[in-house]
Amino acid sequence: MGVVYRATDLQTKRLVVLKLVRDDPDETLLSDRFKRGTRILLSLNHPAISRAEGCGRAGDYHYVVMRDLPGISVFDALNTRLRFPGMLAARLVASLCDGLTYLHSSGVVHRDVKPGNVILTGPRGAESLVLIDFDLAKHSTPNLEDSGRFSRNMLLNRLSTAGCLSGTPIYMSSERLRGEAASPEADVYAAALVLYQMICGDLPTGGEAHRSIAALLSARVVPVPPPSEWGVSLAPQLERVLLKALSPTQSERYPSAAAFASNLRRSVRLRAPTPLPFRLDIPSGQSA
Repeated sequence: MGVVYRATDLQTKRLVVLKLVRDDPDETLLSDRFKRGTRILLSLNHPAISRAEGCGRAGDYHYVVMRDLPGISVFDALNTRLRFPGMLAARLVASLCDGLTYLHSSGVVHRDVKPGNVILTGPRGAESLVLIDFDLAKHSTPNLEDSGRFSRNMLLNRLSTAGCLSGTPIYMSSERLRGEAASPEADVYAAALVLYQMICGDLPTGGEAHRSIAALLSARVVPVPPPSEWGVSLAPQLERVLLKALSPTQSERYPSAAAFASNLRRSVRLRAPTPLPFRLDIPSGQSA
């Protein structure tokens, strides 16, 4: 979408995150989506959602300024640490679902929930998750011009962005892969996949299933392997919650982020807090 820098605010002397997108007449879709995502982000205020502090235009570039979060992405953590303790992962994803609940109640869907867009933050990174990157976010009301549906005819003719499958396919539900528009339920499904990956160290589908939409959709119609097949010993109640959230049948999943978060917290309520299995040695006010 654009280029991201760490920068210094010359007035406050604080570190910030600066994202730039070139205003290219041949790529109006990019700048239009960026401006829409920026407007959405500026309207939001929740601890589990990245906070935008300002936006504007400088020369040929649109920009947005965001707070610099102390922490690392779940993607980076998984690349170096492989797995999270189940109880800790459940607590963290429950905090992410709090942000999704707020987002969905504001009439917005994120459309790209994945480990690279989720930051571990708080003391030693073990306190909460924060959702970032709202470039694909949109209001959940139907909009033919940017529905997130996949339409081969619209794609080939480039009549509108309705021909684009907006998001990251390996974190999409079967409904989205079949062509349904993005919905709050799709964000919840993606959050459940993030939880599965944090616990098991990988997604439930094998590498071959990532190579095409057809193969990925085929893998979505069967139950996901339980964590025990990855050699993970998980509390039975937490495993039930996770597998329900990833059911191949949409009607069997949790209907909302709030319901998913509530069941996650209930599954770990009687367990002692679990610390991160590693330390995040991050200077105050900086991101890793």
